[in-house]
Amino acid sequence: KTAPQSALVRTRRARGRTEAAENRPKGPGRPRNEERHAAILRATRELILEVGYRGVTLDAVAKRSGASRTTLYQWWGDRAPLVEEAIFSDYGEWPVPDTGCLQDDLAELLEEIVNEMSRPLVARAYPALAAEFQADPDIKAGLRARYGDPMTRRWREVFEHAVVRGELPADANAEAALQLTIGAVLTMTQSNILPRKKLKPYLLSVLSHGLTA
Repeated sequence: KTAPQSALVRTRRARGRTEAAENRPKGPGRPRNEERHAAILRATRELILEVGYRGVTLDAVAKRSGASRTTLYQWWGDRAPLVEEAIFSDYGEWPVPDTGCLQDDLAELLEEIVNEMSRPLVARAYPALAAEFQADPDIKAGLRARYGDPMTRRWREVFEHAVVRGELPADANAEAALQLTIGAVLTMTQSNILPRKKLKPYLLSVLSHGLTA
């Protein structure tokens, strides 16, 4: 079962969302009008759900949001950074689990991955977005720094604690386990192999047995 989030966790996630928004690079041009900015992100999200990543164009977003294509270009430069912000702008920093038990820590780490990566917006846009980022090392590095690196640090810290407690071998690879989990969540979400409520228990069982075998 999943315990309700504590006030501390909610506060830390809210702070993470604020920091992520402040640290996200803005395109060149005039300062953003917040209402127009919100309208553009809302239009982008609607289009992602309706037509998928490939159907999202700057022209389509401009038409739906009432903003000019020039404004979109000045603020984001291209489709990929716009879609990135639209699907991840509410992504917050999760605390590092430290329950004293590897399985319970993994359950909390999986809660983050399943909650975030199985959201319809992410499931529809992230695979194509990630493929596009592969062709641009600079954008890929920015995406990793904003989202991938903090997530990897949390997994590494949990694994380090588990090694100290004798629950994992010293060569246990946290990043490999994380990437395996992300791939499994995206694949199973898109193919409907498992309903979301069964996804976390299944992955927890697979990870727990695989890491301690």
